[in-house]
Amino acid sequence: MTVLPELCDYDWGEAFHYANSPDISTGDACGEQHVDPVLFSKVSKKGFSTEDVEVIISMVDGENDGPSWSGIFKLNDGRFAFLEAGCDYTGWD
Repeated sequence: MTVLPELCDYDWGEAFHYANSPDISTGDACGEQHVDPVLFSKVSKKGFSTEDVEVIISMVDGENDGPSWSGIFKLNDGRFAFLEAGCDYTGWD
């Protein structure tokens, strides 16, 4: 699949990678994603990557040790996603 040019960036790649990594903070090493569906929704909790983005609705570049990277995206499977990730000297959050 093709990645939209706006997402062909090291920092956005890392932000999406973090969103799809196991939740270490809760000790879940079984591969559960950081995907939280709308309350009572039956939508898929499957993770997503930059390759899954069909449309960028809104996107704001962040800064290391500063504001977070955030965006709202329409995915190829019809879902919509909000992603927010920050990076400081300890890594991505």
